[in-house]
Amino acid sequence: VDRLVVAILAVLAALVAMADDAAPTGLGAIDALWRALAAVVVVLCAAYAPPVFLLVSAVAAAASSAAVLNVVLGAIAIVVAVLVVWRKPGWHGPAAFAGLLISIIVFRLPHDDFLGMATLVALAVVAPIVAAALYEGPLWLARLLGWGAGLVAAGTVAAAALFGLVMFDARGDLDEIADLADDAEQHFRDGNEDEARASLAEAVEKLQDVEAATTSGWMRLTRVVPVLGQHTNAIQVVTEHGAATAVAAQDVLLDLDRDALTISTGSVDLVAVERMQPSVAALAGASIEASDAVAAVPDAWLIPPVANGLDRVLDDIEQLTNAARRADDAVRLAPSMLGGEGTRNHLVLFATPAELRGSMGLIGNWALMEADDGNLRLDSVGRVSDLVPELSLIHISEPTRR
Repeated sequence: VDRLVVAILAVLAALVAMADDAAPTGLGAIDALWRALAAVVVVLCAAYAPPVFLLVSAVAAAASSAAVLNVVLGAIAIVVAVLVVWRKPGWHGPAAFAGLLISIIVFRLPHDDFLGMATLVALAVVAPIVAAALYEGPLWLARLLGWGAGLVAAGTVAAAALFGLVMFDARGDLDEIADLADDAEQHFRDGNEDEARASLAEAVEKLQDVEAATTSGWMRLTRVVPVLGQHTNAIQVVTEHGAATAVAAQDVLLDLDRDALTISTGSVDLVAVERMQPSVAALAGASIEASDAVAAVPDAWLIPPVANGLDRVLDDIEQLTNAARRADDAVRLAPSMLGGEGTRNHLVLFATPAELRGSMGLIGNWALMEADDGNLRLDSVGRVSDLVPELSLIHISEPTRR
């Protein structure tokens, strides 16, 4: 009967743990399995560990959190542990119940603090009963814990070694990719589109190689390892969306015709502008998707260097997203504004040089411009006093930006 009670309490602890939200790997079903296994281990160890060690863990659990419910559960666990100590070894059912309360407490610890803080506290709480059960518990439990710990340790070491090898090999490529991207940007600013395309194409190729390495089947196996899986997830999200965004940027550069987009003899080639619309829209969409995906990566389980690097990547992607959105608005609205759908008339206001404030200033001059199918013609110019004789200057405020 006592063993049946222990088994029932172990199953109950597993069910309670599965309802928790701790996510050491970021994979829902895998995390639920890890939580359930951990809860079962705690209950079994509590049931068969020497009573004094159960009391130590119960006291540690009660002191691990200031949450009212945790304190109450901890107090009950202490009372039960005291009764077990007084009753002497062999009272496995009540000891397992105390283990159930301890497991509930450790899973209720906050998971969004500094990396692994809740895990470290939980390990400190359950360490006395686990160690005691391993060395002084029944032989079957010691063997079960030993084999389980050995398998977990071996799998973790193998996964960590694989992760380290892949990232060591990818680090050099990532540095080279960053250099190639800088070269592409510089070539583009200098007006050397061919060199910019070549540098960007090489960067995209290398980035796709890194993506293939970090998302391979073997690397995906590391996702099931607690903590390490969160790092694998972060790397995979960055490389997958980074590669997709880089390909979209490459398409924009391939569609770009600087000469056709340059105003020549008062005209703009609207066909060239419209040709840019699909690739620019795709780049804006890819960068927005990348920004959302990187921002959604959980960082509570990431070591500081990786978490900081993820923040820098997010900042870069957000800058690209803002630029891509502005470019998308420009190529989408430009044909209509430049008379592609009929003649458009524009009033252009000039701030006086003495009162120029960048985005704010005082109107000094004006001009009327007519746009018809990309052909621009200046109709007339004048002073602001021509429009409003009573005033010599009109103050304008900063325009609203999207």
